[in-house]
Amino acid sequence: MVCPFDFRVEDPVEQPPDPDRAVGPNRIGRLTPFFTSLQDAGPKMADAALVELDTQNQDANNNIPGIGLPTGFARVRELNIQQLRSLALVRTGASTGARVPGVIESVDGAFHLQFTELGGRTVIFNSVMLYRTTAREGDSGAAVINAADNQIVGLHIGGGSGMGAMIAMDTIIPVLENIQPRGQIVLAN
Repeated sequence: MVCPFDFRVEDPVEQPPDPDRAVGPNRIGRLTPFFTSLQDAGPKMADAALVELDTQNQDANNNIPGIGLPTGFARVRELNIQQLRSLALVRTGASTGARVPGVIESVDGAFHLQFTELGGRTVIFNSVMLYRTTAREGDSGAAVINAADNQIVGLHIGGGSGMGAMIAMDTIIPVLENIQPRGQIVLAN
């Protein structure tokens, strides 16, 4: 998770975010106008935001603790289900902490996620990949990595009962490229 629901453009962002919502010494930057809105009605393709790093933040880097540096983005939409299930996945999360393994179970599903921050409203995500893993509240936003080549397969958006849900990077990137600066998603027909 990059920031809570009520954050606005230019608000400071920390990583990992503290439960008390006070920006502390782990500030990394500020929220840009390029993020998906979960408050609008209808199914979602992604849950993502771009953060502009603070220029004075000399410690910022792409290293994922326990995993290392990502080597790029995997194009998993080009793979069949057998190839996807053969990928050995790893992830760390703000709540889980340690390196957690995972294996893809299914693709292109709908995932229903209830948000207390939205008054208990359920948001439906389309084109979700489900994977067997251990997940806790607060792990959202963690990169899910192919352990064989350290490419980012997707971003973890939720889970429980031994399953996690992620959105593939080759789904997220086109969505982020089409976001209008006011923070709304424009989906191409």
